[in-house]
Amino acid sequence: MSDDDKHPIKPEAAAAQATDYLGFMGSAVYDLGEGETWTLPNPNMMPPAMKNRYLEHLRFMAEDLDTDERKDPITGEMRPVQKFPIRHGGKLINDEELLAIALMGTDAEEDRAAYLKDGTLPAVYAKFLKAGGVPGQLNTAWQMMERQLRERMKQDSKSS
Repeated sequence: MSDDDKHPIKPEAAAAQATDYLGFMGSAVYDLGEGETWTLPNPNMMPPAMKNRYLEHLRFMAEDLDTDERKDPITGEMRPVQKFPIRHGGKLINDEELLAIALMGTDAEEDRAAYLKDGTLPAVYAKFLKAGGVPGQLNTAWQMMERQLRERMKQDSKSS
């Protein structure tokens, strides 16, 4: 096959085509009011900046939350175990809200620090809440995307 026979794939067009083909699984678009929208992409189709904020969120959730020392029932050694409900600096935190702040903000660490300090929200997230959104919608949307993908693969023998 010559180079003339190949059709280069334009990433933005391919993402749009995947969204059209996958339907809900490609992304969820939220109406923020006043003509503004915000798009929650499928986790596998996140733009790099959003993916980096998401990864920082996961790191924070895994490494920086309050822990208690507990005795391991098998080894007998003391080890840190994350407190539940989760806390940071002794204060209860909402993990779904922290995810929304990471995804809708511009800098995961700065946005999270401002929120934990005095409740400051990124502008997009504040608009999302004002429009009636709730932070739990994001994980729910991702779960629906995953379920619909599994169903699509089950129905389409070529996909499995």
